[in-house]
Amino acid sequence: MNNSAPLSDEIATQAADPDTPLESLASIAASHPAARAAVAANRSAYPGLLEWMAKDPTTPADALAALASNHYELHPVIAVHPNAYDGLREWIAVVSPGAAPAVAPAQAFAPAPAGGPGAFVEPTRSIPLAWSTYRTRIIATYSLAAFAGILLQTIAIFAAVNVPGIVTIDVLAYLAVFAAFVVFPGELNRRLIAGGAVTVVLVLFSLMTLLASLRVFPIALPVAAIVAGWFFVRRRPGISYAFVGAAAVIAVILSFGASALTAVIFQYGGSIDTSIILSNIFFAYIPAISIGVAVALGRLIAASRAARQSVLS
Repeated sequence: MNNSAPLSDEIATQAADPDTPLESLASIAASHPAARAAVAANRSAYPGLLEWMAKDPTTPADALAALASNHYELHPVIAVHPNAYDGLREWIAVVSPGAAPAVAPAQAFAPAPAGGPGAFVEPTRSIPLAWSTYRTRIIATYSLAAFAGILLQTIAIFAAVNVPGIVTIDVLAYLAVFAAFVVFPGELNRRLIAGGAVTVVLVLFSLMTLLASLRVFPIALPVAAIVAGWFFVRRRPGISYAFVGAAAVIAVILSFGASALTAVIFQYGGSIDTSIILSNIFFAYIPAISIGVAVALGRLIAASRAARQSVLS
Protein backbone atom coordinates (compact mmCIF):
# COMPACT_ATOMS: atom_id res chain seq x y z
CA MET A 1 0.00 0.00 0.00
CA ASN A 2 1.21 3.45 -0.89
CA ASN A 3 -0.15 6.29 1.22
CA SER A 4 0.97 8.83 -1.36
CA ALA A 5 -0.83 7.17 -4.28
CA PRO A 6 -3.41 9.46 -5.91
CA LEU A 7 -7.01 8.69 -4.98
CA SER A 8 -9.50 8.37 -7.81
CA ASP A 9 -12.75 10.33 -7.68
CA GLU A 10 -14.73 7.08 -7.71
CA ILE A 11 -12.93 5.67 -4.65
CA ALA A 12 -13.20 9.00 -2.81
CA THR A 13 -16.93 9.15 -3.51
CA GLN A 14 -17.50 5.59 -2.34
CA ALA A 15 -15.47 6.17 0.81
CA ALA A 16 -17.67 9.13 1.77
CA ASP A 17 -21.00 7.65 0.66
CA PRO A 18 -23.03 6.31 3.62
CA ASP A 19 -24.80 3.92 1.23
CA THR A 20 -21.56 2.10 0.32
CA PRO A 21 -21.82 -1.55 1.48
CA LEU A 22 -19.86 -2.24 4.65
CA GLU A 23 -17.68 -4.88 2.98
CA SER A 24 -16.77 -2.41 0.24
CA LEU A 25 -16.06 0.30 2.80
CA ALA A 26 -13.69 -2.03 4.65
CA SER A 27 -12.01 -3.04 1.39
CA ILE A 28 -11.48 0.62 0.44
CA ALA A 29 -9.97 1.40 3.84
CA ALA A 30 -7.62 -1.57 3.58
CA SER A 31 -6.52 -0.93 -0.01
CA HIS A 32 -6.48 2.88 -0.05
CA PRO A 33 -5.02 4.52 3.10
CA ALA A 34 -5.56 7.92 1.48
CA ALA A 35 -9.31 7.28 1.62
CA ARG A 36 -9.37 6.58 5.35
CA ALA A 37 -10.11 10.18 6.30
CA ALA A 38 -13.32 9.99 4.26
CA VAL A 39 -14.15 6.58 5.72
CA ALA A 40 -13.59 7.93 9.24
CA ALA A 41 -16.15 10.67 8.61
CA ASN A 42 -18.64 8.26 7.00
CA ARG A 43 -21.53 7.74 9.41
CA SER A 44 -21.96 4.17 8.17
CA ALA A 45 -18.47 3.09 9.21
CA TYR A 46 -18.85 0.41 11.87
CA PRO A 47 -16.90 0.44 15.18
CA GLY A 48 -14.61 -2.46 14.26
CA LEU A 49 -13.45 -0.70 11.10
CA LEU A 50 -12.89 2.59 12.90
CA GLU A 51 -10.89 0.92 15.65
CA TRP A 52 -8.81 -0.98 13.08
CA MET A 53 -7.91 2.26 11.28
CA ALA A 54 -6.99 3.92 14.58
CA LYS A 55 -4.65 1.05 15.44
CA ASP A 56 -3.14 0.39 12.03
CA PRO A 57 0.37 1.96 11.86
CA THR A 58 -0.13 2.86 8.17
CA THR A 59 -3.12 5.14 8.80
CA PRO A 60 -2.07 8.67 7.70
CA ALA A 61 -2.27 11.76 9.87
CA ASP A 62 -5.32 13.28 8.13
CA ALA A 63 -7.30 10.09 8.75
CA LEU A 64 -6.26 10.13 12.41
CA ALA A 65 -7.50 13.73 12.68
CA ALA A 66 -10.84 12.74 11.13
CA LEU A 67 -11.13 9.81 13.52
CA ALA A 68 -10.31 12.01 16.49
CA SER A 69 -12.85 14.65 15.44
CA ASN A 70 -15.70 12.17 14.95
CA HIS A 71 -14.95 9.43 17.48
CA TYR A 72 -13.78 10.61 20.88
CA GLU A 73 -13.81 7.06 22.22
CA LEU A 74 -10.74 6.35 20.04
CA HIS A 75 -8.65 9.16 21.54
CA PRO A 76 -6.58 6.85 23.79
CA VAL A 77 -5.49 4.83 20.76
CA ILE A 78 -4.97 7.82 18.45
CA ALA A 79 -2.89 9.67 21.04
CA VAL A 80 -0.12 7.04 20.86
CA HIS A 81 -0.32 6.39 17.13
CA PRO A 82 3.09 6.81 15.42
CA ASN A 83 1.58 9.10 12.76
CA ALA A 84 -0.28 11.36 15.21
CA TYR A 85 1.25 14.86 15.02
CA ASP A 86 1.94 17.04 18.04
CA GLY A 87 -0.98 19.38 17.40
CA LEU A 88 -3.41 16.47 17.31
CA ARG A 89 -2.03 15.01 20.52
CA GLU A 90 -2.27 18.41 22.25
CA TRP A 91 -5.89 18.82 21.14
CA ILE A 92 -6.75 15.33 22.39
CA ALA A 93 -5.11 16.15 25.73
CA VAL A 94 -7.37 19.20 26.03
CA VAL A 95 -10.71 17.64 25.02
CA SER A 96 -10.00 14.20 26.55
CA PRO A 97 -7.64 14.79 29.48
CA GLY A 98 -7.49 11.12 30.47
CA ALA A 99 -7.04 9.79 26.93
CA ALA A 100 -3.28 9.20 26.96
CA PRO A 101 -2.59 5.63 28.19
CA ALA A 102 0.29 4.77 30.46
CA VAL A 103 2.14 2.70 27.86
CA ALA A 104 4.65 4.21 25.48
CA PRO A 105 3.69 4.43 21.78
CA ALA A 106 6.20 1.74 20.83
CA GLN A 107 4.45 -0.67 23.19
CA ALA A 108 0.99 0.03 21.89
CA PHE A 109 1.35 -1.23 18.33
CA ALA A 110 2.35 -4.13 16.16
CA PRO A 111 2.94 -7.08 18.50
CA ALA A 112 5.24 -9.67 17.00
CA PRO A 113 3.52 -12.42 14.97
CA ALA A 114 2.90 -15.73 16.70
CA GLY A 115 5.82 -17.29 14.85
CA GLY A 116 8.27 -14.71 16.20
CA PRO A 117 9.83 -11.61 14.63
CA GLY A 118 9.71 -11.69 10.84
CA ALA A 119 7.14 -14.52 10.73
CA PHE A 120 4.85 -14.47 7.70
CA VAL A 121 1.35 -13.08 8.29
CA GLU A 122 -1.36 -13.63 5.67
CA PRO A 123 -2.14 -10.33 3.88
CA THR A 124 -5.87 -10.95 4.38
CA ARG A 125 -5.39 -10.76 8.16
CA SER A 126 -4.88 -7.00 7.86
CA ILE A 127 -8.27 -6.45 6.22
CA PRO A 128 -10.97 -5.21 8.62
CA LEU A 129 -13.98 -7.53 8.69
CA ALA A 130 -17.57 -6.28 8.64
CA TRP A 131 -18.86 -9.35 10.46
CA SER A 132 -17.62 -12.27 12.58
CA THR A 133 -13.92 -13.01 13.19
CA TYR A 134 -11.04 -14.08 10.97
CA ARG A 135 -10.79 -17.51 12.59
CA THR A 136 -14.52 -18.21 12.44
CA ARG A 137 -14.72 -17.30 8.76
CA ILE A 138 -11.68 -19.40 7.92
CA ILE A 139 -13.27 -22.43 9.63
CA ALA A 140 -16.54 -21.80 7.80
CA THR A 141 -14.68 -21.51 4.48
CA TYR A 142 -12.80 -24.77 4.90
CA SER A 143 -15.95 -26.57 6.06
CA LEU A 144 -17.88 -25.44 2.99
CA ALA A 145 -14.94 -26.34 0.74
CA ALA A 146 -14.73 -29.84 2.26
CA PHE A 147 -18.48 -30.30 1.79
CA ALA A 148 -18.17 -29.20 -1.85
CA GLY A 149 -15.25 -31.60 -2.35
CA ILE A 150 -17.35 -34.54 -1.11
CA LEU A 151 -20.16 -33.56 -3.47
CA LEU A 152 -17.78 -33.23 -6.42
CA GLN A 153 -16.28 -36.64 -5.71
CA THR A 154 -19.80 -38.07 -5.60
CA ILE A 155 -20.54 -36.50 -8.98
CA ALA A 156 -17.34 -37.96 -10.47
CA ILE A 157 -18.20 -41.45 -9.19
CA PHE A 158 -21.90 -41.68 -10.04
CA ALA A 159 -22.35 -39.44 -13.09
CA ALA A 160 -21.46 -42.30 -15.44
CA VAL A 161 -24.29 -44.51 -14.13
CA ASN A 162 -26.91 -41.75 -14.18
CA VAL A 163 -27.80 -41.89 -10.50
CA PRO A 164 -31.08 -39.99 -9.85
CA GLY A 165 -30.54 -36.64 -8.17
CA ILE A 166 -27.09 -36.05 -9.62
CA VAL A 167 -28.17 -32.60 -10.90
CA THR A 168 -29.24 -31.62 -7.37
CA ILE A 169 -25.82 -32.67 -6.08
CA ASP A 170 -24.26 -30.53 -8.83
CA VAL A 171 -26.17 -27.45 -7.74
CA LEU A 172 -25.35 -28.02 -4.06
CA ALA A 173 -21.65 -28.31 -4.92
CA TYR A 174 -21.71 -25.03 -6.87
CA LEU A 175 -23.53 -23.21 -4.06
CA ALA A 176 -21.14 -24.60 -1.43
CA VAL A 177 -18.06 -23.45 -3.37
CA PHE A 178 -19.46 -19.99 -4.06
CA ALA A 179 -20.51 -19.63 -0.41
CA ALA A 180 -17.00 -20.65 0.68
CA PHE A 181 -15.52 -17.75 -1.28
CA VAL A 182 -18.17 -15.32 -0.02
CA VAL A 183 -17.41 -16.01 3.66
CA PHE A 184 -13.64 -16.18 3.13
CA PRO A 185 -11.94 -13.24 4.88
CA GLY A 186 -10.57 -11.01 2.15
CA GLU A 187 -11.43 -8.17 -0.21
CA LEU A 188 -15.02 -8.38 -1.44
CA ASN A 189 -14.26 -7.84 -5.13
CA ARG A 190 -11.62 -10.58 -5.16
CA ARG A 191 -13.93 -13.01 -3.37
CA LEU A 192 -16.77 -12.43 -5.82
CA ILE A 193 -14.50 -12.70 -8.88
CA ALA A 194 -12.86 -15.88 -7.62
CA GLY A 195 -16.14 -17.44 -6.51
CA GLY A 196 -17.82 -16.72 -9.83
CA ALA A 197 -14.89 -17.94 -11.95
CA VAL A 198 -14.44 -21.15 -9.96
CA THR A 199 -18.18 -21.87 -10.11
CA VAL A 200 -18.08 -21.59 -13.91
CA VAL A 201 -15.15 -24.04 -14.01
CA LEU A 202 -17.08 -26.49 -11.84
CA VAL A 203 -20.11 -26.28 -14.11
CA LEU A 204 -17.91 -27.11 -17.11
CA PHE A 205 -16.32 -29.99 -15.20
CA SER A 206 -19.72 -31.44 -14.35
CA LEU A 207 -20.80 -31.20 -17.98
CA MET A 208 -17.67 -33.04 -19.07
CA THR A 209 -18.20 -35.83 -16.56
CA LEU A 210 -21.65 -36.38 -18.08
CA LEU A 211 -20.10 -37.07 -21.49
CA ALA A 212 -19.09 -40.69 -22.00
CA SER A 213 -15.85 -39.82 -23.74
CA LEU A 214 -14.67 -37.57 -20.93
CA ARG A 215 -15.54 -39.61 -17.83
CA VAL A 216 -11.88 -40.04 -16.98
CA PHE A 217 -11.34 -36.35 -16.25
CA PRO A 218 -9.75 -36.19 -12.80
CA ILE A 219 -11.32 -34.51 -9.79
CA ALA A 220 -7.95 -32.74 -9.38
CA LEU A 221 -8.95 -30.30 -12.15
CA PRO A 222 -11.78 -28.54 -10.28
CA VAL A 223 -9.72 -28.73 -7.10
CA ALA A 224 -6.90 -26.94 -8.92
CA ALA A 225 -9.40 -24.26 -9.99
CA ILE A 226 -10.52 -23.83 -6.39
CA VAL A 227 -6.90 -23.50 -5.25
CA ALA A 228 -6.25 -20.89 -7.96
CA GLY A 229 -9.25 -18.90 -6.74
CA TRP A 230 -8.00 -19.26 -3.18
CA PHE A 231 -4.59 -17.93 -4.29
CA PHE A 232 -6.33 -14.94 -5.91
CA VAL A 233 -8.19 -14.01 -2.72
CA ARG A 234 -5.07 -14.62 -0.62
CA ARG A 235 -3.04 -12.35 -2.94
CA ARG A 236 -0.44 -14.98 -3.72
CA PRO A 237 2.40 -13.95 -6.10
CA GLY A 238 1.79 -14.61 -9.79
CA ILE A 239 4.35 -17.40 -10.05
CA SER A 240 2.28 -19.43 -7.56
CA TYR A 241 -0.34 -20.02 -10.25
CA ALA A 242 2.27 -21.77 -12.40
CA PHE A 243 2.58 -24.50 -9.78
CA VAL A 244 -1.20 -24.96 -9.69
CA GLY A 245 -1.24 -25.20 -13.49
CA ALA A 246 1.57 -27.75 -13.42
CA ALA A 247 -0.35 -29.83 -10.89
CA ALA A 248 -3.43 -29.74 -13.14
CA VAL A 249 -1.41 -30.85 -16.17
CA ILE A 250 0.10 -33.69 -14.13
CA ALA A 251 -3.40 -34.74 -13.07
CA VAL A 252 -4.65 -34.88 -16.68
CA ILE A 253 -1.62 -36.81 -17.96
CA LEU A 254 -1.73 -39.32 -15.13
CA SER A 255 -5.48 -39.84 -15.39
CA PHE A 256 -5.26 -40.83 -19.04
CA GLY A 257 -2.13 -42.82 -18.26
CA ALA A 258 -4.04 -44.68 -15.56
CA SER A 259 -6.74 -45.65 -18.06
CA ALA A 260 -4.15 -46.93 -20.55
CA LEU A 261 -2.30 -48.80 -17.80
CA THR A 262 -5.51 -50.49 -16.65
CA ALA A 263 -6.18 -51.70 -20.18
CA VAL A 264 -2.65 -53.14 -20.44
CA ILE A 265 -2.99 -54.92 -17.08
CA PHE A 266 -6.23 -56.57 -18.14
CA GLN A 267 -4.77 -57.48 -21.51
CA TYR A 268 -1.94 -59.42 -19.89
CA GLY A 269 -4.10 -61.10 -17.28
CA GLY A 270 -3.44 -58.82 -14.33
CA SER A 271 -5.76 -58.84 -11.34
CA ILE A 272 -8.48 -56.25 -10.84
CA ASP A 273 -7.02 -55.44 -7.41
CA THR A 274 -3.73 -54.42 -8.99
CA SER A 275 -5.60 -52.32 -11.53
CA ILE A 276 -7.59 -50.50 -8.83
CA ILE A 277 -4.49 -49.79 -6.74
CA LEU A 278 -2.54 -48.39 -9.68
CA SER A 279 -5.52 -46.36 -10.88
CA ASN A 280 -5.93 -44.78 -7.47
CA ILE A 281 -2.23 -43.95 -7.32
CA PHE A 282 -2.20 -42.28 -10.75
CA PHE A 283 -5.74 -40.89 -10.75
CA ALA A 284 -6.02 -39.53 -7.22
CA TYR A 285 -3.02 -39.77 -4.92
CA ILE A 286 -0.25 -38.29 -7.08
CA PRO A 287 -2.44 -35.40 -8.38
CA ALA A 288 -3.57 -34.66 -4.81
CA ILE A 289 0.04 -34.57 -3.65
CA SER A 290 0.94 -32.30 -6.59
CA ILE A 291 -1.77 -29.81 -5.64
CA GLY A 292 -0.72 -29.98 -2.00
CA VAL A 293 2.84 -29.15 -3.03
CA ALA A 294 1.54 -26.23 -5.14
CA VAL A 295 -0.33 -24.84 -2.12
CA ALA A 296 2.75 -25.15 0.09
CA LEU A 297 4.99 -23.53 -2.54
CA GLY A 298 2.50 -20.68 -2.97
CA ARG A 299 2.66 -19.86 0.72
CA LEU A 300 6.45 -20.26 0.77
CA ILE A 301 6.86 -17.83 -2.13
CA ALA A 302 4.50 -15.31 -0.51
CA ALA A 303 6.41 -15.55 2.78
CA SER A 304 9.75 -15.16 1.01
CA ARG A 305 8.55 -12.09 -0.90
CA ALA A 306 7.11 -10.53 2.26
CA ALA A 307 10.41 -11.10 4.06
CA ARG A 308 12.39 -9.42 1.26
CA GLN A 309 10.04 -6.43 1.24
CA SER A 310 10.34 -6.15 5.00
CA VAL A 311 14.13 -6.06 4.75
CA LEU A 312 14.06 -3.48 1.95
CA SER A 313 11.68 -1.24 3.89
